Amino acid sequence: IDGIYAGGSGYMSPGLWTSSKAIPSKTGGNVYGCEGDTAVVSLTINGGTFYCKNGIFAGGRGTNQYYSSTPYGGTASDYTALGQTYGNVALNINGGTFFCPIFGGGYGVADARLYNTTDNISTLSKMALIKGQSNVNINGGIFYQNIYGGGDMAMVENPEGKDNDATNITIGGDADIRGSVFAGGNGRTRRLSDQDFNAAVENTQSPELVGKVIGNTNVTFTGSTQQAPYIYGDIYGGGNLAQVEGGTNVNIYAAHFAGQIFGD
Repeated sequence: IDGIYAGGSGYMSPGLWTSSKAIPSKTGGNVYGCEGDTAVVSLTINGGTFYCKNGIFAGGRGTNQYYSSTPYGGTASDYTALGQTYGNVALNINGGTFFCPIFGGGYGVADARLYNTTDNISTLSKMALIKGQSNVNINGGIFYQNIYGGGDMAMVENPEGKDNDATNITIGGDADIRGSVFAGGNGRTRRLSDQDFNAAVENTQSPELVGKVIGNTNVTFTGSTQQAPYIYGDIYGGGNLAQVEGGTNVNIYAAHFAGQIFGD
């Protein structure tokens, strides 16, 4: 499957557009909640086996479909902020087998070419934005790919500013993680100045924006002498090719580590 998203989707199947006059919403897939400790959207997984092309997300799904391919009856340049979530989000995993990455943020878009243009390339950094705090709690399960506190190409921003927590990953119980853990998001490499734009490559002219977290990032391992999680990859307080505008924190109570641990 494409992915599992706790938030909304800015993408809608072409089969829904039965009229040439149909206009996609400029805020498609956006979820608007209130500030506070309660999660606006949450997803809890207690078991199962998961194969997802994009991953499992606490946030929503962005798309460049209407910006780059066809806006149907709309204006292409209007579709730069789809699948957003305003408020806190939560992803809770108590068991299962996961052959896909896990994200506390949304699934965004790096760079995209504006519809009917040849050289108008923009970084769509507002796609699948979470304007709130992301919380990922893992108490069990086997994970064969990486775990991120932030999004994939999508930003997470604490609305109260960079001095406040934006992402929190808590890992405990008998979780078995074969990949690495990043408290931040997943970005993309910079496209070279002499390199032609190719949407399939997913590199970017603005790596400082893609997958960025504004606020503090935190990853905590809450094992004990009786039971502790296993992590075979590396641990990072920051992101993977993605910036953190705030503090980065790694907190360890008990866990089994086979890789290296980095504070940022």
